[in-house]
Amino acid sequence: MRKDSKKEIAKLTAKRLLLSLAKLAAPFFEASSVYRYGAKKLIDEIGYEQEEIRDKIAYLRDMGYIETFVDRKERYIEITKKGVGRLEKIKESDISIEKPDHWDGKWRVAFFDIAEKHKLDRDRLRRKFLKLGFIKIQKSIYVYPFECTKEIDFILSRISVNGVLILVADAIRNEEILVKHFVDRGILSRSDLKVRK
Repeated sequence: MRKDSKKEIAKLTAKRLLLSLAKLAAPFFEASSVYRYGAKKLIDEIGYEQEEIRDKIAYLRDMGYIETFVDRKERYIEITKKGVGRLEKIKESDISIEKPDHWDGKWRVAFFDIAEKHKLDRDRLRRKFLKLGFIKIQKSIYVYPFECTKEIDFILSRISVNGVLILVADAIRNEEILVKHFVDRGILSRSDLKVRK
């Protein structure tokens, strides 16, 4: 295996470990400003082999995402500020809109008017909408078939603007273009279209 491939695998598995560490220790993190978790407990709960987890811990420590230390004969892992920042980026890049079992036949129209002085955040918001699968129908108007308020709120919490309005519409003129787009991309299925009839 090439060295580059090994490094990429280490990154991916370390990402999973960092997410697991945050998820397992979440109640502890909420109760304290110190982000730490017992290493032995982590190994037991995640189910990795000890040697494998040591490699991942070493990788995360080398990247500056975690620190390890011993306190009263117990080894701890502590997430650093850099690690918390990395977790936030992972969460943001992993965001997706969950598709319900059945489409309710309504459109979610998100629109915003963000000043030129916030151009970077405005462009970032546009990219996020497209990545989530929205269709741009005008420069600052995007459409999606499913509930997405929670996901939009999450995106807005990461940028310095918040002026996004969401309108729920029963119909949009020439919506067959939207339907075809979402069906072609697998966001809507043929069975979802029965709702529209």
